Parts: sequence; C-alpha cells; structure tokens
Amino acid sequence: MSITNPEPTRLTLMDQAVITYHRMGENFLDLLDFYLSCHPEGERHIRTGPNFFLLFRKDGPADDPYWLIDYFGGSGNLLSRMTEFMPYHLDRVAFVRYAKYRDKELRFIKTSKLIKYYGIKTKSSASTSSAAHADSAASDPEG
Repeated sequence: MSITNPEPTRLTLMDQAVITYHRMGENFLDLLDFYLSCHPEGERHIRTGPNFFLLFRKDGPADDPYWLIDYFGGSGNLLSRMTEFMPYHLDRVAFVRYAKYRDKELRFIKTSKLIKYYGIKTKSSASTSSAAHADSAASDPEG
C-alpha cells in the first residue's frame, strides 16, 4: 500500500496461499488451523521467511513414513529449502500437486534425490551453506 493508493501493490505469501486455495474451492485457513492446532507429537511443521511459506508433516504408514508437503509457496529454489527444514531423514517426500496436476494427488520423490539435486552443499560451497543455515536458523522458532 501507499499513501496515494490504498490498495495493496503486491500480495503477501499468505494472500497468495489464500487466493490459490480459493480458486480451487478450498479454504487455506482451514489447512493453517490444522497445523496450528496440533500437539508436538503430531509432527506438523510450519516454516516461514521473507520469501517462503512451508507447511509439511510426517504422514504415511508406520513402516514407510514420508514428509508430506501440504503447501510450499514463495520464490527461489524452494526444494533446496526443504532439505534444510526436515527435522530428520525419511526416505521419501511427497508433494500435494493437485493444483498443478489434477490427475495425481501426490507426487513422491526420494529424499536422496532431493538432497542430490537441491540439498546439502559440498565443501566447496561451505560459505553458501553456512549462510543458508544461518538464514534458516534465524527464521526457525524451534531451531
């Protein structure tokens, strides 16, 4: 907003999420409430920063659990951010993709592939990795 224009000039990440879900006939605030109204053993995680908004949880059968990303919005390489935020390793990550691919509710990717292509930095990029870790720690209330 500005003094001469009372309308927002750009949308917040929250606004973008609400609009995206509204277009699909769903309520993003219901999903957010599902995450906020959870005891620690529910393993639902919220991560936010100036350029990203992430909702993910542990899901799947007890013998083959995976991280389920319910919402991930923002800018930049979001998949590389996911590898920073996983509290511990599970073999797979699932993405809710019905906004983009209506024929398939979830898309699975092996965590090892996610890390190989987007994740843990090598020694040659240690300064980049340290800076990214410091950034995520600053925005992580649990960290």
